[in-house]
Amino acid sequence: RSATNNNGRTITLTGSRTAPLICHTCGEPISPNTRHIHTSRNLSGERRYHRECFLCLHCNAPIDPQSQSFCYAKLTNDENNNNASNDVGLGDDEHPFHRECFAKHFGWMCL
Repeated sequence: RSATNNNGRTITLTGSRTAPLICHTCGEPISPNTRHIHTSRNLSGERRYHRECFLCLHCNAPIDPQSQSFCYAKLTNDENNNNASNDVGLGDDEHPFHRECFAKHFGWMCL
């Protein structure tokens, strides 16, 4: 099932498939028939997450893309090395943030 969040991004919540999938955040398999988050971005490509693993890089809280505004940010190598809130996947360039956390982290708002 696909949904467009209030940022205009298409997020797919899926529950059945045949190929094994791996969560981008924790690296663990996503069990068959388990609802999960599937994102597709130009820079970072396709990623899949357990619902509880789609985390804001700033506050480390889960993001529900169907009810919460969020955006992505590309971090520089210095920001990747200095960010202690979440040490999984920091080398991947793009990371999700709650919109409010994005403003706190960078000092400006995403649109």
